[in-house]
Amino acid sequence: MSTFPVELVHKTLLNLKGELDALWACNAASSQFRSIVRPMLYQSVDIVRPTTKKIELFIEVLAGNIHETAPYIQRLRLKPSRSDLSDEKLITVLKTISQRSDLLTLDVDLGLVRETTGLGPIHALLKVSTICNLRVASVPLWTGMLDDKPHMEKMTIGPFCKRISEPAFHELYPSEGEYTFCSNEREHSGRKAIKEMVAQIAYQETSVSRLLVFRGASLTHLTLCVSPAALTLQSTDRYLNRTIYVYSGEEGMSDVTLKHLPSLTHLKFNFGGIDDITPPFDLVRFFCVSGGTQLRSAEIHFEQSDFSHDDFDMLSWRAGEWAVAMVYSHEFHPLLTDALVNVAIITLMWDGFFGEFDIEEYMALRLGEAPPHVRLTGAITYVETDYNESDYERGSGETDNQEDEEQGGYEMGEGTEGEYEVESASDEWDE
Repeated sequence: MSTFPVELVHKTLLNLKGELDALWACNAASSQFRSIVRPMLYQSVDIVRPTTKKIELFIEVLAGNIHETAPYIQRLRLKPSRSDLSDEKLITVLKTISQRSDLLTLDVDLGLVRETTGLGPIHALLKVSTICNLRVASVPLWTGMLDDKPHMEKMTIGPFCKRISEPAFHELYPSEGEYTFCSNEREHSGRKAIKEMVAQIAYQETSVSRLLVFRGASLTHLTLCVSPAALTLQSTDRYLNRTIYVYSGEEGMSDVTLKHLPSLTHLKFNFGGIDDITPPFDLVRFFCVSGGTQLRSAEIHFEQSDFSHDDFDMLSWRAGEWAVAMVYSHEFHPLLTDALVNVAIITLMWDGFFGEFDIEEYMALRLGEAPPHVRLTGAITYVETDYNESDYERGSGETDNQEDEEQGGYEMGEGTEGEYEVESASDEWDE
């Protein structure tokens, strides 16, 4: 050590960031190394179950010197099992982090844990005032959760968050409170306002819809996705070798229109993996707002199926592709300059035609050429099948071919897999 300048040693060790094995070796080598690598080792901590021996060992080490290492922790990802909530070591770790860490990012997912008792350490973490980026899933929301968070920039609501009654909503999100979802640090009327929001539509959409209706006036960026948790198996189609999933959430989003979002400039919808062609809420009502909007950019993704007896009509009132027609309308959205619509639809053979029909060509025939600001991608796929009502009833869930049922799945569209998850929808916005 004496032959190397301290600055060179420090710079060399900093280059090992992300190389955990090497960092742990340096941590054990000497006290001087330890003082340099500890902040890198403990800057980001993941406690996720089911666990591995390496994670168990890490928790053991963390619990042993948590008072020393807690100030280094800036990002915590926590997904405990039910038994963890009574683990004294983990409870000590979480309480110490909440007291001694300046957390910037906190991701808490209680998964299948349904107890509302024993959540004291979780509540303590969620009260840390330095948090900038917060994601909660399966966490019961409570009054004051967002209080005293002056640096809050982004909050993501995951699936299965506890539903909120209207009185409790006004307590949790008071109109004069300091809270923000993806704030850009601008202040409105002496308080921060919701600027950006990323949310999954599942069983918590009543909460999401109330946020949009009551606190959406300053919202500029909105991403809504359909959670896989909101899809339930309706039936199995042995002819098309696929299972049919339909949206099973509540209809709270039906109350929301662009009238509630007068400042909205960027919008993303992703309705993927739904086999019922009806979107989770009325898109026509959502988009049609008299007097124009501030909308400048819109992305709309559909990955759906329609196996009804009726001839499929892209422009029918029940079809999600009404959103395509909406982005053509400058009467409603005079400032819209960039609209991307990706449509991947599978439906039954129509009038003897089967195969793929390019969506851009289809819409050009029905609506005329798209304006320059509209980009259409995807296709309608007409499937040839020996469909027979006596053999198959929609919703019956019966099949004569167990192998087909086990195989399941039918990929629709190109490049759409996974797009409806919040993580993939929460990328930074293109300004």
